[in-house]
Amino acid sequence: MKNLSLFAFLLIVPFLAFAQQEAAHLFILSGQSNMAGLNPAESFTPAVEKAFGKDKVIVVNSAQGGQPIRRWSKDWKPAKGDTAKADRKLYVTLMTVVKPAITDREIATVTFLWMQGRRARAKSTARFTAARSKGFWASWKRTWNARI
Repeated sequence: MKNLSLFAFLLIVPFLAFAQQEAAHLFILSGQSNMAGLNPAESFTPAVEKAFGKDKVIVVNSAQGGQPIRRWSKDWKPAKGDTAKADRKLYVTLMTVVKPAITDREIATVTFLWMQGRRARAKSTARFTAARSKGFWASWKRTWNARI
């Protein structure tokens, strides 16, 4: 019986180790003009690959300058007094990059890096920036709880 238990253990452990090796850390780089000018392959991707292992990292990048944050939100709703209309075009664009990158991969963690553009810091839009950002992050939390 002792030999059978050891044999079963030796069969199971490699499968568990394989499953753990397959889990990847997903890094989503997105945002406005400041992110659009970033080339993650120069420094970001090599740094996270060094930290986690090249086979355990997925980095996707989808950014566009001059666009409001609400366009990256799946189900954005305006804050009180905000008259901007919802338009999820850039959310859809981003997900068309993310979904194929994670197909057939187990995801251990999701890190979403957002870089704001310069225009969004203007005084005329500052009044709504905090509320828009809060709604944006709430939308992304719902997306990942749904496990796309």
